Amino acid sequence: MGYKARLKKMKGAYESARKQAEEMSEDFPIGVYVMKLKSAEVGERADESLYIISKYIVVDDEEKGRQFTPFQNINEEHLEYVHKYFMDHGITPPDIEDLEEACEKLSSAGISVKMSVFRDKGGYIKGRILSVVETGIDDTESESESESAEDDPLSKDNFLALCEKHGIDIPAKIQKKDVADIATFINDTYDVDAKDMDKADIIIFETLEVALVNTPLQKAEKKATNKKTKEKVKADDDDETINLLKEVCAGNGIDFEADDTAEQLGERLSDGYKWNAKDDGLTADHVEAMRSVSVKVNK
Repeated sequence: MGYKARLKKMKGAYESARKQAEEMSEDFPIGVYVMKLKSAEVGERADESLYIISKYIVVDDEEKGRQFTPFQNINEEHLEYVHKYFMDHGITPPDIEDLEEACEKLSSAGISVKMSVFRDKGGYIKGRILSVVETGIDDTESESESESAEDDPLSKDNFLALCEKHGIDIPAKIQKKDVADIATFINDTYDVDAKDMDKADIIIFETLEVALVNTPLQKAEKKATNKKTKEKVKADDDDETINLLKEVCAGNGIDFEADDTAEQLGERLSDGYKWNAKDDGLTADHVEAMRSVSVKVNK
């Protein structure tokens, strides 16, 4: 296919991507806002890739009433970001096949969040949820009327209290610094173990960019990696066993097919012949392979 035909084929996907790029790079003032989530929907682009589009309305500050519309891509290689999307909104993450229903539930929950709006290295406007303010918030309320510093889980005092709760000692001179500097000190000094930590505490630490070990997500990734490793080792062992069984068949005039499984080769080798390792010139590896498929071999 020539490049012109390929570009023509991309037209639908390009139009969708261009619209998304325009929305992501719109002139939205950088800052921190209280926003109410109006809707969350699963969408599909022309190239069949999926995303969650969220629509928020600013309920405080000079930008009150303005809409903010970020996208959350659904990438099969990084589904942890979908999991985090729901955690950031204070909602239990759903099974992936229930994503559409979960977005409908999220849309009707009346959730308001404190959102940091920033521009990434690519020049796109992005949003990062700092905390859930409350549900059912009145659109006319300001942040100062609905939330005090004492109730803000991301305030420095509450952050320091959380550190004390989990045995993280913050020196007095570090306590005087801002939250970002405290988080940097923790990352440089501690390996914060999330093994026995409440989910709510994990969210706060991760929001404040404190690196954690043994989080539920890390455990799930490790389990998946171990499973793949075991499957690969088993596959490698099966290939080695098959090759050894084929050597025995070939060396003893026993017919076999190139695509025979270990079990099928075992049946051929078991067909009415009594094997003796010494008399038949079998190595220890041959014997082990044969016995693994229930072929009797005498020493």
